[in-house]
Amino acid sequence: MPNDKIKHSRSKHISNYGGVGSIIETTDNSIIIETFDNWGYSDLNEKLAHYIIKDDRLLQRLKNRFPNLKHLVAIPTDRDSFLHQVRPKANYFPKWFYCTHCNRFASYFEWKNRWRSAGKNLDFFNPPKCANRDCKENHLEQIRFVLTCSNGHIHDLPWEYWNNRLPSDKSNVEETEDEEKNEKQSGPQLDYSKKCCDQQDLIYKISRENTELSGIWIECKNCKKKANLKGIFNFEKKCDGKKYWLGQLNGKFHEEECGISMSPSISVKVKTSNSVYYANTLSSLFIPEMQNPLSSEVRIDIDNMVESAQFT
Repeated sequence: MPNDKIKHSRSKHISNYGGVGSIIETTDNSIIIETFDNWGYSDLNEKLAHYIIKDDRLLQRLKNRFPNLKHLVAIPTDRDSFLHQVRPKANYFPKWFYCTHCNRFASYFEWKNRWRSAGKNLDFFNPPKCANRDCKENHLEQIRFVLTCSNGHIHDLPWEYWNNRLPSDKSNVEETEDEEKNEKQSGPQLDYSKKCCDQQDLIYKISRENTELSGIWIECKNCKKKANLKGIFNFEKKCDGKKYWLGQLNGKFHEEECGISMSPSISVKVKTSNSVYYANTLSSLFIPEMQNPLSSEVRIDIDNMVESAQFT
């Protein structure tokens, strides 16, 4: 699992403003936090008591929404991962990367296969690197766009089809000044029936002169078909119901029926945008049992504070 060990300093982000399904920026690229089921708690048995937080008030409050909740557990530290093999798990997201030397553009899994095919040790692949000899194991750049929907699903854009457009597509056509004023720019219309060619070899080219999205091109080295990123924020597509935070099952990431009937059901965002993930945070003022007994008046004051908006 790529990047499955998260430094303790990054673990604090999980409890502060992120959680399962959140995208966290690291020095190695962006990662998406996986479900707690993959963190190793279920294998601890009697050692689980080491992580349990004894806050009955908060536990009972959360059970109103999560009736099957049994325990509150602490975020693992580096020491915990060494002693008990318990650690937050994550995988790289977005999944597409490009090399700043040779400009090749591919998914994480394809880059990994190229590394393996070059006879290199997979233990040294992460953070993702280019296997091209001339690139000298250059660290790859991660794409910065993602697709999100209001049902909580998140996806990569269909980059393998990006340069294969329908005849009706006008997103790469130069518009007149009057058209730009009177009409909303249409988003890219992709042909999903096939890729641009049978030997697709994509590159990601960034213009030094044009700093707009129209200055970023995705081109196939084999068939020379290309398209820029103009209109990307108007791109429309049905949601595929992807749940990358659940990890993989039989080599595929989980997905479900989205259930959103409106069109479009998803929108393009920059991965670092605050609108990609909203943390649902609940705070609790916890008084340890080993402290001196509190008077009834103090306990009532504490209960009132907990129930106030300050702690919701």
